[in-house]
Amino acid sequence: METISVRTNFRNTFVDITHDIADVLGRNGWSDGILVVYTPHTTSAITINENADSDVQTDMNAFFIKTNSKSVRVSPYGGEL
Repeated sequence: METISVRTNFRNTFVDITHDIADVLGRNGWSDGILVVYTPHTTSAITINENADSDVQTDMNAFFIKTNSKSVRVSPYGGEL
């Protein structure tokens, strides 16, 4: 198993790990098969985008900001804090 560590400085950040994945494949001599990429952190996600249009990240970030406002905090036991 290989591990790629990513650190960010902002709440909503897109990090391109394509080159990191390619390095892992090259180091191990893997050319075919199945590669599983996952994140164990509950507030992170992995997306696959072709990056042909930079507006995709802008649109996704705007959606995340709109739907995940920190203005309302919810208790894990139910109700607002």
